[in-house]
Amino acid sequence: SLPGEGEVVLSMGIAESLGVEPGEQVEITNDDFNKISLTVSGVFDNYLGDFIFVTEESLLALEGEAPVNAAYASFREGLDPNTASAGLLAVASVGCACPAGGRGRGTACTAVLLAATVAVILLPYREWRRQEEGRKAAEGCRMLYRAGAYGQAVACFAAHHADRRHDARFLFEYGHALHRMDRPEESDRVLREAMEVSGDPMILNVMAKNCRRMGRYDEAEQWLLRSVHRLPGRIYPYYLLARLYGETGAFPRRKLEWAVRRVTETEPKVHSTAVREMREQVRRMMEELE
Repeated sequence: SLPGEGEVVLSMGIAESLGVEPGEQVEITNDDFNKISLTVSGVFDNYLGDFIFVTEESLLALEGEAPVNAAYASFREGLDPNTASAGLLAVASVGCACPAGGRGRGTACTAVLLAATVAVILLPYREWRRQEEGRKAAEGCRMLYRAGAYGQAVACFAAHHADRRHDARFLFEYGHALHRMDRPEESDRVLREAMEVSGDPMILNVMAKNCRRMGRYDEAEQWLLRSVHRLPGRIYPYYLLARLYGETGAFPRRKLEWAVRRVTETEPKVHSTAVREMREQVRRMMEELE
């Protein structure tokens, strides 16, 4: 059943990672670190991703304002829907504009999406060709990135950056390649663009690594905590926090002990060699600090 006022419904993955059952309290934190406390009213099975459901009142209490999902516009008689859509797309907050209907009557329904979503955009042939060529060029950059040729990949990404600012995968790989080339300031700028079009917590993890390289330890901690809040069941950001706390000497020991416990005690969805190695590394780090 749907949640009532002051309630939240959790997917099974989130409920298990938090160790909560219906009737217990959970604290929800957004990206600005605003918090609300809600009662778990139900848990549901989901096999692709993890989600929570809250009421509109709870969302307003957390965010302070209602997010806009869509808007609709009716174009005047005789106006070309493609021309109008192109104008709307020039607005920074518009994610897509979809000409529809009309059939020569000069009307169209335009969907304006303010969240990062997948959408089908009807485009003139020339625009489609331009985008298709851009997609193929971006794939060539990705081949260099996947091969570990980061210097060549960065040059390729830079050449096509202006046309791929909407492409979350392109931006992440560009930012990560810059990080691997030890260019943290440039990587940080590109990854901030990626954050505008993607909620992938790996973006936050790499930004934290950049901040650590630049000696901005407090900022690195905040990015990693945001990553933890986004996907509480992931061990990797806790591992990065443990290393940040233990290797820089810039934080109280209690934070290190907390992060190490999370690495060693959090039950992973899949047991892997990577998880075992992370746990072994933090154990050795603790032994060396004794």
